[in-house]
Amino acid sequence: MPGSDWRGAWDDLERLQTLAPASEPARRLDAELSALASAREREARKLHDGAEALRARVLAAQLARLRGAAPRPLAAPALTLVFAPREARLVAEVLAPSALRATAALAALGDPADPRATARRELALAVAREEFEARRLEGASALAAALAADPADLDAALLWMRCESLAGRRENASARAAEREAGAAPAAAAEFALIGAELALAREEPGAARRALGRALALGSARALLGLAWRDLEEGQVGRAASLCAASLTGVPALAAAERSRAWLCFGLAHLPPHKADSIPTSPRPARPASGETPP
Repeated sequence: MPGSDWRGAWDDLERLQTLAPASEPARRLDAELSALASAREREARKLHDGAEALRARVLAAQLARLRGAAPRPLAAPALTLVFAPREARLVAEVLAPSALRATAALAALGDPADPRATARRELALAVAREEFEARRLEGASALAAALAADPADLDAALLWMRCESLAGRRENASARAAEREAGAAPAAAAEFALIGAELALAREEPGAARRALGRALALGSARALLGLAWRDLEEGQVGRAASLCAASLTGVPALAAAERSRAWLCFGLAHLPPHKADSIPTSPRPARPASGETPP
């Protein structure tokens, strides 16, 4: 069966979500859809049709979710799906992390038949982060770029730039960060300046990183203060690094927990005693005589 044959099932699933869970219409529709999922999976197995078997399992998993269960994510088979209307999001919601899940999430973003725009965007960002963590950069970058087309989606834009940087397209990522920084409100501009510093360090341009951190600091970013502290520590300016760390730990706005840990680490490293050159022996110790021998 072509994927379009499933449109009625996905429409019914959407309708089921609008019914009172314990009502007779809901129980009846749930039973009909459950029977459909079982019948189509049996038929698909006989025909060795992986796409139809997957769709049947997706329907069963979505029904289980509506009943309040938490089914295990479905393993993604090695196949290509042409998504029917409303289908892509439903597939992406129940698949295990995979290239197919990323493809489904991306297709869901452009599905005009799916009324759940907010759910589609939240799902796409979650899958993009998932792909980024797994270093499947192609899927992560495609999703983040699609989301970042909305100028208000700061998280997606930052993720997209990190994807581009890791993929070796650092100049492009830096150019996009500069463009977004120039036209953004102060809080967002600070975030773009911080990502600009991160990208500059990836290009081994510490001067550009400092300038970007300075711009973020001027916009009130406590994280920029911490970034400058780390730059000072790495360049041997331990006193200044310690002072900046102390300022970042007591500043407003307060650092997040992970950033506070990094600030304390930097502060502690800045207070380690310097290495003493005279603590290293300049000549080897005299050889000890072998057992039973006497020194000359």
